[in-house]
Amino acid sequence: MGAVRSPEELRVAVEGQVAEGRAESAGAFVEEAVRWALGVLEEPAEEVLCLAEDGEADIAAGRYVEMSSEAQHRALAKEVVASVRGRVGQKV
Repeated sequence: MGAVRSPEELRVAVEGQVAEGRAESAGAFVEEAVRWALGVLEEPAEEVLCLAEDGEADIAAGRYVEMSSEAQHRALAKEVVASVRGRVGQKV
């Protein structure tokens, strides 16, 4: 596959992710995003609905954490990215 054109706002967003250290390169970020999207699209709708219901139940039961600092947000983002990478690696 050759070069892919994208809107300026997407290019800037990807470059920002690379600058923040969330990806080694723009290509690596896009590759991971495509793999993630393919994995999500492959999930049966019923399973996704069950996950959403589980999340709502967790919130109703008070099983969540409020974050008030940028450091907390970054730590969670790194944890989520690591989790997604693990799932993508298992499916691909």
